[in-house]
Amino acid sequence: NNVGQPNATELFAAAAMPWPSASSTEARVAASLTLAVAGAGLLWYLLREGDDTEDEVQTNARLPPGYRNFVPSREWQEVPPGCACPPGLEYRMDFESGRNFARVPP
Repeated sequence: NNVGQPNATELFAAAAMPWPSASSTEARVAASLTLAVAGAGLLWYLLREGDDTEDEVQTNARLPPGYRNFVPSREWQEVPPGCACPPGLEYRMDFESGRNFARVPP
């Protein structure tokens, strides 16, 4: 059935890249610099003092007349008619009563 198709051993052999030889100083230096830069980037990302508001829901958007802002919490709250919900919330709709609920995702 598999005439002309390589087997798994041939595929792995073709995909394997040769490692630089032990005498290849340039390859060692390049690998060391790559690891150092990657490590520094990872440390910066983990230890940065980022803006803590990036996960918070913003409620200070300008609204058209007649609307007001819905102020969410981590608990489910009914969204009153005429309220504008900020992005990033979870929503639940009660089809029996027609009421809508929202919360900040846990």
